[in-house]
Amino acid sequence: MKRIILLAGLLAAAQAASAQTLRWRLKVGAGVTVATTSELAPRVFYPSTSPYPVFDLADPYAYKAVLQPGGSAGLAAHWQSATHWGLGAELLACHEPLRLERRTLPLPNELNHNDDPRTYRYRLPKLALPVYVSYRAGRAWQLRAGASPAVPLGRQVRITGGQEPPLVNGQVVATPLDIKTTDTNLRTLNWRLLLGVQYELTPVAALELSVLPAVTELTDTEQRAGLLVRRHLRQHALSLGVSYALGRR
Repeated sequence: MKRIILLAGLLAAAQAASAQTLRWRLKVGAGVTVATTSELAPRVFYPSTSPYPVFDLADPYAYKAVLQPGGSAGLAAHWQSATHWGLGAELLACHEPLRLERRTLPLPNELNHNDDPRTYRYRLPKLALPVYVSYRAGRAWQLRAGASPAVPLGRQVRITGGQEPPLVNGQVVATPLDIKTTDTNLRTLNWRLLLGVQYELTPVAALELSVLPAVTELTDTEQRAGLLVRRHLRQHALSLGVSYALGRR
């Protein structure tokens, strides 16, 4: 009797193990990114080529974020349990450019205030590690929810448009502004929520749609007049991708 019970237990364990699968997938995606900005604190950057400040995300300026195309590619792993639930993780190399357009707002009691438009273009290559919990809804659909931390691999920004600020003697440089510099205040780690869905086209190919709202700012806090001031600059993403399962036919 004991042998029968032991044999039944081993068979049940083997069946459960066979129902649990770990699959690897190659993934390529394309999408758009957009930033939200509010209450930008002043920051002035002095490049080595000029003694005058040319980099400032601050009042009295208004910033408009522009939709930018992006893409990603990498490797994904997914573990499916014997039930509908599973766990997944991905390692993705991402290209998520960011573009901000600045316009000057009129100041109270300001008689002579010239518009000084500028455009900030960040290249922002990143290394992302999305992790999520999945739920299989039906034979082909899979719902996902989790988080996606990302590390920026570059901090270069190009600033164009407008003119150099007034010189000490009141004169203004006539040449348009066009410089490349590094934004050292970018965070070393950003976090986004991950909400996604996967649809299996075939046993090896699938379509994946992901929405990634940012929960942390791109830039770090800074000290100003004894107070910590945060520049609210968050980058959100929408991605549509294709994945291919390895080792399956």
